[in-house]
Amino acid sequence: MKLLHTVLYIYFMKKVPQILLLSAFAFFTLVPGAWAENSKKKKEAPQVILVRLNSESNRIATLEARHDKRLPQAIADGEQERQAMINDFRDHFNYCRVYFFMDTCEQAILEKRFNGVLLNADGSTASDLPIGPGSHNYDIVGYGYPTQQYSANEQIKRDSSVYDDQAFSVRGLIIYDDSLNQRSYLYKFDYGLLKKDNRSIYVFASKTFDIEYFPFARFFDKMITRHPKKIPIRKIGVWDIHKALKD
Repeated sequence: MKLLHTVLYIYFMKKVPQILLLSAFAFFTLVPGAWAENSKKKKEAPQVILVRLNSESNRIATLEARHDKRLPQAIADGEQERQAMINDFRDHFNYCRVYFFMDTCEQAILEKRFNGVLLNADGSTASDLPIGPGSHNYDIVGYGYPTQQYSANEQIKRDSSVYDDQAFSVRGLIIYDDSLNQRSYLYKFDYGLLKKDNRSIYVFASKTFDIEYFPFARFFDKMITRHPKKIPIRKIGVWDIHKALKD
């Protein structure tokens, strides 16, 4: 038995340099790769959110062409809708920096021409921007009808035929990547509650037109904090709605 132990000890000691060499190779090869992968993942999390504001330009142009007397009301409703969204993100979103832009400037955003286009919450032109022509570290959000997704693993490409054929019937906050491909969305129900709490500075529902905004910034802030790279699709419940409007 002692002889066996001696033989095994000698064999093991001869192999120690090889084991140490292989361990060192694995450490210096795999660990930096893991660090690089983690660094890459961190870069995927958005560092800026761009909020698209609805101009209602098509509606206004149609009413203007028809000399419709409701034109001033549509203009005023559009302004209140935008202000409600600005108020919501100004007061309830803390994850990262937020800038705003009008949907009429969407092409400039797609081309990453941000200077003179992005706005602060007070309506002033944003300066010293942390994003530029080569940036991808931001998401875009807008309020409207999303394309239906079965999970956040799926990404809806920016394609008009897809959007026309599979439009979701309930409005909500739509989350896009920097190319305006749909990543996810948050949606609500209970329209009666929306109109009931229309006095809030974070809510707007027109009495004349299909123009509205519902406050999603607080919920979006929670979702992106927990899941920065893959925001789950969520329906906002009645209790959460009341809490968001009362807080």
